[in-house]
Amino acid sequence: MYDVYAGGIHGVEARLDLDLSQDGRYAISLFAKTRGFLGSLAPWHGTFSSNGWRVSETDYRTDNHRSETTWRDEPEIKDYQYNKDKSFKALTIDEHDKPPAVRDVPAELTQDTKDVLTATLLVMQNLPQTGVCESTSDIFDGKRRFEMAFVGQGDAVLKPSKYNVYEGAAIECVVEVKPKGGKWHKKPRGWMSIQEQGRERGTMPTIWFAQISEDGPAYPVKIRVKTAYGTLFMHLSEYKKDGVHLIAEKREITPTLSFRPSDNEWRNLQRSFDCARDDISICTCQCFKIPAQILNEQKSNRHHHPRRGDGHADEIRPAESAA
Repeated sequence: MYDVYAGGIHGVEARLDLDLSQDGRYAISLFAKTRGFLGSLAPWHGTFSSNGWRVSETDYRTDNHRSETTWRDEPEIKDYQYNKDKSFKALTIDEHDKPPAVRDVPAELTQDTKDVLTATLLVMQNLPQTGVCESTSDIFDGKRRFEMAFVGQGDAVLKPSKYNVYEGAAIECVVEVKPKGGKWHKKPRGWMSIQEQGRERGTMPTIWFAQISEDGPAYPVKIRVKTAYGTLFMHLSEYKKDGVHLIAEKREITPTLSFRPSDNEWRNLQRSFDCARDDISICTCQCFKIPAQILNEQKSNRHHHPRRGDGHADEIRPAESAA
């Protein structure tokens, strides 16, 4: 399990599952959702799953990738199918208000591509053997083709944290997306916008990988993303495998924000985040920013209430203090 924090706000939680039990095959899935105040303001959840062929240690090929997202009770399903020779078979899209349709996509956008989960799994599997984070994969996301590059930044040691179950040796990597074809906006949107905000601030999106069990892959144990709205941290807050079960202290005692926006503030927030599904990453950044501003204003005006059982709302600390 992973928890995402920004400015002390716990706004997103995620779960990653991996299955390598079948010979020559793999299956990986990621479930994520907004939670708490952010979940009320920007209700979104998604399940992303991939399965495919393990041709060799360095050659994983997508068989099927499926994206199921729901934004404000409006579901959208994208199903990608590949052949074992890495040629693309079909993309089917099922939107909440339209019948399922097979999208016609040009071969130059799809040939020899894979999905993001498979590309990340390749890094996870190879790091324990090589100790080096260097990998590039071409990705097709339904509209665009891009290169996803993992670039090693060297070894690191993660300090103990109440937010994270892992401490110790890790390998630091930055991730960069480079457009290679398809329909890209002139002004960066979604992940590209977040990536460029980090570049402007001297820090690209960064992942720390670590091997938690001796015979397992190197899991992402911490992620840092700098944006114009602040820094987001994703922590590995719970790990369960082969009888080992680790839970971070902050996951066991999850603080609850005790403020309530005024009616006028609530209307302004709702208007601010009435954005398209494709821009959920931008919505998330903005949703982290404005509630934090409101909380800070209310704290300075002493318009906050005690949290039941363990102190006051102003005891909630930014994730950066534990990072």
